[in-house]
Amino acid sequence: MINTAARVFKALSNPKFTWRTIIGVSVETGVSVNEIKSVLMTELSDKVIESSLVTPDGESLFTTREYYQQFTPLWKKVRNVLKNRAD
Repeated sequence: MINTAARVFKALSNPKFTWRTIIGVSVETGVSVNEIKSVLMTELSDKVIESSLVTPDGESLFTTREYYQQFTPLWKKVRNVLKNRAD
């Protein structure tokens, strides 16, 4: 069986989504919201980016660093650096 961190990372890597909420990852993986928060802060902290934007409901958005590096246009990366929001 795949461990929790691997399941969360796999859900964040789902090509159907650019950014994911913790609740969305929880629904896809069956992992509790609290477990996901814990994994994001510990085991995946160096592999995941939190957006400076939130959903209309105020939920945080996450993606993998790999996805961000591969698919975010250069101009957005530069803009984020200038806004001091890039990781």
